[in-house]
Amino acid sequence: MPGNTQDPDEKTTLVKLDIDFEKENFALEADWQYIMQLNKYAEKTWFDCHQQQVTIKASIFPGVAIDLSDENNDGLVFMIEGIIKDKDGTGICSGLLVLDKTTADNKTGDNKWNISCYLYDNGHDNCEIAFRLPVNHPGKNNILN
Repeated sequence: MPGNTQDPDEKTTLVKLDIDFEKENFALEADWQYIMQLNKYAEKTWFDCHQQQVTIKASIFPGVAIDLSDENNDGLVFMIEGIIKDKDGTGICSGLLVLDKTTADNKTGDNKWNISCYLYDNGHDNCEIAFRLPVNHPGKNNILN
């Protein structure tokens, strides 16, 4: 890519996402170009908002453990507020984290879950970071913390 000054031998993390609902922590490390490609509505100018790797550290409101096997949990929405960093500086971001149930798995009868993130970079004309990922099965107790 023209203008890319990153060392070709340096490894790049495409996306690393760590969410702890109980401790109210949201952490994302991602390659900016890759994360923009995940947003099917990304405006062309948003690809230039950051270069190379970005790190987002944010708080999730409210903080709570989530029982994925609880039939009352059909979909949950959380607010997110935090900071976004790249090699050029730090800015403020805010948005929503959505946890939604999809159809049950025919083989196991377990429900499948997706997590969607909609974050807005307030320092770059509300540039949107948007992606949807499947939730890995948390284990026997079906609790996300």
